Amino acid sequence: MSDIYVLKDPVYNEYASKTNNFTLEWLKWFPYAKIAPKQHDIKKDDILIINLYDGNPYGQYNIPTGCKKIFIVHKLSKDNIKYLSDATHIIFINKYQKQVADIFGIKRPSTICPRHPLHNYSVSFNTDPYVYIGGWFFDDRHDGLLERIEELHNTLPDHLEFIYFFIWGDLNSRKEKIDSFFTTIRESKAFKKRPNILITDQIAYNTMLFRTRTAEYSYLWRNEPNIEESLDLIASKNESILDTPIYESSMLSHFQSGHSKVIAEDKLCFAPAHIEADNFTYKDFGNLIKEVTNSI
Repeated sequence: MSDIYVLKDPVYNEYASKTNNFTLEWLKWFPYAKIAPKQHDIKKDDILIINLYDGNPYGQYNIPTGCKKIFIVHKLSKDNIKYLSDATHIIFINKYQKQVADIFGIKRPSTICPRHPLHNYSVSFNTDPYVYIGGWFFDDRHDGLLERIEELHNTLPDHLEFIYFFIWGDLNSRKEKIDSFFTTIRESKAFKKRPNILITDQIAYNTMLFRTRTAEYSYLWRNEPNIEESLDLIASKNESILDTPIYESSMLSHFQSGHSKVIAEDKLCFAPAHIEADNFTYKDFGNLIKEVTNSI
């Protein structure tokens, strides 16, 4: 009898792993899959669920020939698209990933999600007067951020606190950049009337979800082509579309699940903030996993 296993994130620690937390959410609705320890003895008739994000998705696992592989595409890039040729079935987080995969000749059975799943919250929280600004503090997200914060400051009422929830992983150099950035914010005369607060400890995932549900506003930015430019590249089947990875922001789904007032830049990764998408939750995703595992 086949067992169903989800492979662990090969790059990020569990507390900070987007794919690990994603897995824990849909497993609430499909508890028949198990997260495989990295040294687990996988059998050739097992079904593997593999998250395609950063790094080699197989990580340290020894994968025997014959395993059926379900790939969940979180991020599609020039470096990882080759792995999709191994797939028994592909689950694309949105239609744009599928369109890009078609450009690169990926022809495997697949299913397309309407969007990144939303949380199945049954209780609404009251919001507090602050703006949630956070996520991984990668270099490509740091560039131009100060100017963006100044523009945000000039747009929103002064009573709103700007609270920064940055993630730096285990890199001290990245933490030093965050501290330097916030020193600039704190010393800037432009923010004299604005409360700016830096959360100095990386918060746990569930705490992060709580804060996204209580933020009156949320802010999302990226240094990427805008939606129209990206869609033009897809329509013209231009392979340069993968000069920037194709993904959908999980933070956007967190904010929209909690009904925060989202301020999101015009980028393809924030498409559901600008282009209407069907409602789709982690419960729906769990049901989708059940359908796919039963069909292969």
